[in-house]
Amino acid sequence: MPTLPIAPASLHLLRLRLESEGVDPAGILTPAGAATGHALAARWTGFVRDRAGLEDAAHLDARWFGPLLQEFLAADGWGDVVTSDLAGTAVLLESRNAAEADPDSATAPGCHFTAGMLAALLGDIAGESLAFLEVSCRSAGDDACGFLVSSAEVIAAASDLLAAGGSWREAVDPLVRG
Repeated sequence: MPTLPIAPASLHLLRLRLESEGVDPAGILTPAGAATGHALAARWTGFVRDRAGLEDAAHLDARWFGPLLQEFLAADGWGDVVTSDLAGTAVLLESRNAAEADPDSATAPGCHFTAGMLAALLGDIAGESLAFLEVSCRSAGDDACGFLVSSAEVIAAASDLLAAGGSWREAVDPLVRG
């Protein structure tokens, strides 16, 4: 499948236009991002083969996953995405230069396209649907865009805490501390 570059300004414009029309941008941009994530997942196998010499990307050692994912996404212009394993309970993906972020332009996380893309990409790589939540965003004034991957229970608790004005970390920290 050919790749088609899209300027970050296009994603900003789409989000702003949907919001101005009273439409929830996440409902449109997240599934659109998922379509891109599925396409990227198809390329991931070849990327791992070329960079790590593995015919089956499922055999990639976990310690190489984060650095290769960062290289893979940065090469396509998504920004530098750093992965952090939260004690086997969750994975946090963070980017201080996420392409979709439009710094200080929103009151809530707004990287809906990127969230859909990452959820689909990681789900395809894992071979199963993953629970996923955007927990911070430069568009909303945060230092970095953050995406949490964990069990459905942890994601639901993190989402509830964020909606109540709390921190998603309150849902994860007790599990990390064990």
